[in-house]
Amino acid sequence: MKKTLFLLFIILFFSFSNLCAQEKIITAAAEEWPPFIDPSIPSEGLALEIVKAAYKTQGYKVKTHYLPWARAEASVKAGKYDILPDTWMTENRKKYLLYSSHYASNNVKFISKKSSQFEYKNLSSLNGMTVGTVRGYGYGDEFLNSKKFKREEVADFMLNIKKLMSGRIDLTLGDEIVARVKIAKYKS
Repeated sequence: MKKTLFLLFIILFFSFSNLCAQEKIITAAAEEWPPFIDPSIPSEGLALEIVKAAYKTQGYKVKTHYLPWARAEASVKAGKYDILPDTWMTENRKKYLLYSSHYASNNVKFISKKSSQFEYKNLSSLNGMTVGTVRGYGYGDEFLNSKKFKREEVADFMLNIKKLMSGRIDLTLGDEIVARVKIAKYKS
C-alpha cells in the first residue's frame, strides 16, 4: 500500500510539474504594418514589442500569426486568435474587442501623386474622386458613409499605391509612418 501511495504521489507530482512548466500562450493575429508590426525584425515591431512585454509580466508568451488585415480581424472576432495588437478603435470594434490604454498614436494622411494639387480640407475636398481604401481598416463612420466620393477597396495598402501610380485611383490614405516605411521598402 505504501508503494502504491508513493508511486501515485510521484505521478501526481510530475503531472503537476509538467502542467506548471507549460508556457501560457496568447495568439495574436496581425497584418505586416511596419514599423508597428514587422516580421522581418527580431522584436516583430514596436506594437508587438510593447504587447509582448506587457503579457510577459503576467507569465504569457505571444505567438503572432500574419494574415491579411480583414482576415486577422475576422479571426479574432471568431475566437480563432486571442488578440489584434495593432487595431484602431472604432465603435463597431468596441462591440467585440476589449481595448487597452493607447500605447501609440497615428497620423493618417491622404496620398496623391506628386503632380497632384490635392489638399485635404474636409470631406468635400474629395468630391468626385476615387479613393483607395484597405478592406477592414477603421477609417471612421463619416468617411465610410460619405457619398461625396467613390471608394475602391483592396486587401493591401501597396496595391493602392500601385493603383495610384497607374492612375486607377485619385488618392489613397494611410498612417504616415507606415506608408513611408512600406513605400521605401517597395522602392528598394
